[in-house]
Amino acid sequence: MSIIKKFEENLLNAWSQKGFDLGLFPDLSAELLKETHFPDPMLLLQESLFDMPFRSQNHSRGVFADLPFTLVKNEHFSIDLFVWLHAHTSIHDHPFVGAFKILHGSSRHLEYDFNHVKELESWLLKGELVVRNDEVIQKNHVQKVTLGHSYIHQVLHLDRPSVTLIVKSNRVRDFFDYIYPGYAWVDVRPHEDAYKKMSLVSSYFQFHYDSDSKNCQLLLEKTFEQLSAKDLFLMSYNYKPLYPSSKFEEALERLFSQDLKRFHWYNDVCQERVKHLNYINEMSSLMGKVL
Repeated sequence: MSIIKKFEENLLNAWSQKGFDLGLFPDLSAELLKETHFPDPMLLLQESLFDMPFRSQNHSRGVFADLPFTLVKNEHFSIDLFVWLHAHTSIHDHPFVGAFKILHGSSRHLEYDFNHVKELESWLLKGELVVRNDEVIQKNHVQKVTLGHSYIHQVLHLDRPSVTLIVKSNRVRDFFDYIYPGYAWVDVRPHEDAYKKMSLVSSYFQFHYDSDSKNCQLLLEKTFEQLSAKDLFLMSYNYKPLYPSSKFEEALERLFSQDLKRFHWYNDVCQERVKHLNYINEMSSLMGKVL
């Protein structure tokens, strides 16, 4: 039996004995991850290649990590392997509980508290994001993952590649991306069709905007006329197209701002988005330095 299959069986047995209590799953997952020695991640993939549930992957290409693979997916939990080559994570919480283990590389790991939370919309929160822990985590580090605001973090990878193995319960709620220093919004994962449309239209902008800007704008409006401004706003910030274009992003901003600018919070969110990008750039420039 492969190491992953054996791990799945052991975790399933341990959790079933606890009545599949969701509150106990992070401890059970973390304990078993600490006890289990996993081979080189590439050997792990090679071993699992013919058993991987390719038709039930948790992540599409480019949505999370550079190379995300779902190794196990059953009715109670899944196990993903994330290979990080260039990408870093956003500041985010989680719609599941579980634990992850670093199999290769090292990362700067920041944990946050989100205080004084006020709901502006059902999908938008205002609060205060504060760093509560900043450390470098390395191979064999195991981290518990708890639900929602109780565990907010960001991972900046110091080595390329960095590889993590994560065990996670089935999704039980929405999750939030956080905009430093004070907003959080629901992460809306685009349907694959919408993501492809966004990428195709943005590539069209790259090649044709200078010679035919009017048609580019019409194409954009026609493509997303059935999508609400809120969903377009969230999708465009959370998931950038494969072929980014400054002209496309400006046109997209104009498209959804025509509807969203009526909300009192819109300008504040836009300004804080700029602060957030500056903050991320600062964090990246301090890679490896623990504050």
